[in-house]
Amino acid sequence: MPIVYRIIVLCSILLINNFQLIAQNCDPWTPNFSIDFTTNPDSLWQSASVSRAGTCCTATNPDRCINFSVEVSSQTQSIAFFICGGNQPTGSLFYQVDCGTPIPIGEAYCVAQAGVYEFTFCQPGSSQSQYCLRANSLPSTSNDFSIAYQCVDTMQAYNYEVTGLTWNSISPGNRGDYNYLLSCTGDCNQTTVLNDGSYVGIVAFEVCGNDIGKCNSNNTYCDTIQVDFYEQPGVTINVGNPKFCATSDSVILTTTITNFIGTPSYLWNTGETSDAIIGTPGNYWVEVSDDIHCFTASDSATVEANTPLQVNLTTTSLDCY
Repeated sequence: MPIVYRIIVLCSILLINNFQLIAQNCDPWTPNFSIDFTTNPDSLWQSASVSRAGTCCTATNPDRCINFSVEVSSQTQSIAFFICGGNQPTGSLFYQVDCGTPIPIGEAYCVAQAGVYEFTFCQPGSSQSQYCLRANSLPSTSNDFSIAYQCVDTMQAYNYEVTGLTWNSISPGNRGDYNYLLSCTGDCNQTTVLNDGSYVGIVAFEVCGNDIGKCNSNNTYCDTIQVDFYEQPGVTINVGNPKFCATSDSVILTTTITNFIGTPSYLWNTGETSDAIIGTPGNYWVEVSDDIHCFTASDSATVEANTPLQVNLTTTSLDCY
């Protein structure tokens, strides 16, 4: 065998072995991409524009294929494959995972366990396209939170199907008793919560719906968010002695605040911004808000000076005998 031929054969064998390690069941010249979702189980991967080539699984000419070796952790529940740019092939489009049953493009594949899965797409033609794989973690919700009087905050549901998603209060009282505090109770993956002052304390809200990949056999996941509703905040001006002698120089005005969330800020009619000031006879008011700025509490006080005591002395002449 000529030396050149031996080199070509040796290189071909090495090339074939190398691709088989990366993309099994595909021709060695089929494009393959390795994708690692283990560190981010809920993320989107997008390829550059690439042409399909060769065949995979049971595909035959004139099909041209592309392969994606996708590694996931146990936190990923489903992966959706779709064409996100460039040429869009026509007709019914399907992809395969590990050369299994064809799955319609855009429909999620349910991941059974952690490991590496081979995603393959084959279609006649070799025009360039961009491909996307979207990893979806298990359904989850935003965290519990506290909400100040007259404030609005948001509850969020992640990786749920929007259609059929429901929000309900479940305690205290009967299911739905506090739904009037929500902006949306159905077919929405987020809803705002208003603290209108009608209830003080913790309300548990439940969200239920299908996971985005529809991988749960019951097709229903439920989770709960606890919302702590604060009552209306207030402020009181404390005057050490609202009436003092005119000869005194001043009096200290302090404040007492209740039910504020966050850091309070003060504004007196004197322009001062501390929680206590030194006052002289006159009228005073203070406004207090916190860093959420949903509601401002206020109070007023009057400082007076007592009228000095006046003593009139008269003299009386006494005759001494």
